[in-house]
Amino acid sequence: MKVIRILRIALPILFFAFLLVIYLNWQRGKVKPDKSNQAPPVATLTSQTAIIESKRFEDTQTIGGRVVSHIRAERLVAYTGDWNTLEGVALTIFRPNGLTYELSCPEAQFNSKTKVADAKGGVKVTSSDGVEINTAEIHFDGSRLTNHIPVQFKVDRWTGKAGALDLDVEAETLRLFEHLDALMNPATAAESPMHIKSLDGLFRRKENDATFNASVEMNRAADRLTCDKLVGKFTQDRKRLIGLEGTGHVDLVTASNPAPGEDLGGRKQITCERFYTELSPTGEINAINAIGEPGMAHGVFDGPPKRDLVAKNFRVLLANRAVSEVKADA
Repeated sequence: MKVIRILRIALPILFFAFLLVIYLNWQRGKVKPDKSNQAPPVATLTSQTAIIESKRFEDTQTIGGRVVSHIRAERLVAYTGDWNTLEGVALTIFRPNGLTYELSCPEAQFNSKTKVADAKGGVKVTSSDGVEINTAEIHFDGSRLTNHIPVQFKVDRWTGKAGALDLDVEAETLRLFEHLDALMNPATAAESPMHIKSLDGLFRRKENDATFNASVEMNRAADRLTCDKLVGKFTQDRKRLIGLEGTGHVDLVTASNPAPGEDLGGRKQITCERFYTELSPTGEINAINAIGEPGMAHGVFDGPPKRDLVAKNFRVLLANRAVSEVKADA
């Protein structure tokens, strides 16, 4: 009986001692975080308080079950409001037709509620159909990418610069304005580059055209044009120019500055209110239709014989850059 009494006291003590040894060994084996290297999130938005820092962030936006955008970042700092700052940012925008836009930048501010983002520090935007934009910063409101600072761009065969942009993702249109300077690079060795300056330009991806507005100046080889508005129409793949249309104070001069030994059929100058052209497969003008209404169209063509024509409308056919036929409406 004495042994039993001793065991009743000793066994519980031994049991709890055994548990204590296990606990102490487990605590000794745990890898404890080094609190000396931990620091509170560094806030980059002075108007809000940083609360969370993450070394990896991803967010996907869907509409009606379809993914419309996906944003990724190497580092994120979240604040008491809906805004976040991100580093090492990559944003993908998905269109219903399969077209995608990719945006990358060193840093950005992102609103997790509205999906609005401001990208900074050197931004690059590329699309799967041939658009490339480089600029210092850009704003994304969920459907449009905009800014009002210098932009370098590439659109199909066009390259150049502008002072601002408005890329409408839904409409698939790119507006470049505040002094646009664009060069359409030749597709073949037989084709000449086209250099255009204007205050405003609009590239409509669905319509396969490019429109230049206000103080338009175009130079291509020995041809020169000034007008208020110029529209270039392209093939469905947007690689070949198939027509030019100009309106407002049109002054078109062709074959005005030939290279040494080059015969371009003499100088031809047309002034009118509106014109449209027909182009050869290599993009050279082979017909000019001049519309003078409400005034008169005026054409001066070197010879022989030299011709001076004034009419409401007239059509000039060119063969090897020389005038082969002129038809006028009195």
